[in-house]
Amino acid sequence: MKFNQAAERIIEEISKQDSEAWPDPVPLPEEFVKVPELPADWLPSSLRAWLVDSAERMGVPLCFPAVAAIVGLSAAVGRRACITPLEHDASWRVVPNLWGAIIGRPGLMKTPAARLGLEPLCHLEKLAQERNKGEQSRYRSDLDKFRIRRDAWKQVSTRGARAGKEIPDFSETEPEQPAEVRFVTNDGTGAKIHELLSHNPGGLLIFRDELTGWLATLDQPGREGERAFFLESNDGNSAFSLDRIGRGSLYVDGLCLSIFGGIQPARLQAYLSDGLVGGPKDDGLLQRFQLLVWPENPAEVRIVDRPADDKAKQEAVQVFEKISCLQVPFGIEARFDSQAQELFREWRWELEHRLVKRDMPESLESHLAKYRSLMPSLALLFRLADWAADQKGDPHTVSLAYARLAAAWCTWLETHAAKVYSSLRQGGHLATRALAAKIMSQEVATVFAGRDVYLKGWRYLDSREAVRKAAETLADLSWLRIEFNRDTGGAPSTRYHVNPKIWERTT
Repeated sequence: MKFNQAAERIIEEISKQDSEAWPDPVPLPEEFVKVPELPADWLPSSLRAWLVDSAERMGVPLCFPAVAAIVGLSAAVGRRACITPLEHDASWRVVPNLWGAIIGRPGLMKTPAARLGLEPLCHLEKLAQERNKGEQSRYRSDLDKFRIRRDAWKQVSTRGARAGKEIPDFSETEPEQPAEVRFVTNDGTGAKIHELLSHNPGGLLIFRDELTGWLATLDQPGREGERAFFLESNDGNSAFSLDRIGRGSLYVDGLCLSIFGGIQPARLQAYLSDGLVGGPKDDGLLQRFQLLVWPENPAEVRIVDRPADDKAKQEAVQVFEKISCLQVPFGIEARFDSQAQELFREWRWELEHRLVKRDMPESLESHLAKYRSLMPSLALLFRLADWAADQKGDPHTVSLAYARLAAAWCTWLETHAAKVYSSLRQGGHLATRALAAKIMSQEVATVFAGRDVYLKGWRYLDSREAVRKAAETLADLSWLRIEFNRDTGGAPSTRYHVNPKIWERTT
């Protein structure tokens, strides 16, 4: 319903009576930090053709499948490789284990793009599941045969004992159940994932279509300890023991768990606002999502209908297959060459200098502190991807070209992190802009209550709390005036008065 006529009458009356009573409204802040697109030539050459072709055919930003593929690559590598970033101190050993997420409103094909980027790793999972079935079938057959021989021996032994004969001991041992080889899981308790990691020391990936669903499980009663478990698994090199009565003890030499999924902006803000510095969830969980991307909305619609580049995809799959065959742990222990080492030294000095200055929001500062390991991790992953494709050069040495590429990625990822944290600091930014738009278009009355808005079910304004926060923000910007009526005989009611100068500027 439009309120044009009523609004015009009220504006006219107010302008005659108290035109000076309202201050000038403050313009809304910039919506978000603008982020650049990911250049195609920043991708490893072994994965570039497949990712570019896939993104173009799907009509999604290149970074959507790209970051999924890089996190998938980190899961395929896991503890099969590491890099020592410092020239002389070998005690700092980085496992290239990464967490990532793609942020976008519904309808941007986040999930299909993520699944596409993870196809090579899911291919490994499928092969592993087929092998697991064969191994389990052989195990059950061997176990049945073992039990038949053991039961036969018991019968012979019993008859021999009655006859006073000496029967040799049964020397066979029961077949051991084969470990389940895995690369990807979509859900599981911390205890179950710990068990899977005990059989898969190379590492695993958790993939969730909607990450906030996974995050919410960490807050459920009885699962409080799982949050700490997942935090420790990000490092990729921390030992972890799990001891339970009735289930025994499980020891993992190095927890290595990658995580990837999609998030809607509104849900990100609603859930992770507590993850800012000082919030109840300020434990560094958000900062561990180093490959966190939130691209600009597409400026135009493009529909591409052409056959998929199956050759490029197969080459990418072969990269993952070869990497997954590396020895665990640390079949490759890499270092920078002399030129790459010099670049890393300069890059690290600049990063530490920025962190010491403390001239950025604390939440972003904590995020960038994780880049100390992100840069060498990316450099190693890019090197291993190209080495697995052509088997040329020494995979134990990371050259200047890959160090430069990793540094460029860190610069690019920082723009996305700045966008994420700026949106979180603004709290209900999306709701604020949505309410402002409804006011500008005169779809709300000059005096309205919160229920007049949230009962309409408008996007970002479909809850009492969202409308309240948005209205309070607009009141701070002199768009609204808040009136509390305590003479209702019950709980105080709240009314919001629109600054008439908002409409004056649009007429």
